[in-house]
Amino acid sequence: MVDDFVRDGLLVREHGRGVFVARAKVAQHLSGAAPGQAQGLGVGGVDGTWASRTLDFKTIAAGPRIGRRLGIAPSEQILRITRLRTVDGDPMCVETLHVPHALVPGLTPATWRPTPSTDCSAGATRSC
Repeated sequence: MVDDFVRDGLLVREHGRGVFVARAKVAQHLSGAAPGQAQGLGVGGVDGTWASRTLDFKTIAAGPRIGRRLGIAPSEQILRITRLRTVDGDPMCVETLHVPHALVPGLTPATWRPTPSTDCSAGATRSC
């Protein structure tokens, strides 16, 4: 019986210490709210407190692949912003934003103030 709970992730065995209740896992619903779930959830269909930490902020040439996805020339400048997204302090994903520099002239690491609900504007790509 206990083995079943451990296998299902509800309990955790720690050698020499015992069996403990596992921490709740964060689940993200990628297509809106899960069936039968209320719409009051946070960003990305995940309930909890979201936070972001910017890991990298660079101006680079778009290159052929990103340029094609953004509909701009490969030589056009873009901002590549990489950030760590967390929920209740637990890492959720590393997110990379590609934003044409022309859409956000003057944006610098000092003026970049992401919010937990920051979403990509039109003309930006995001991978998580």
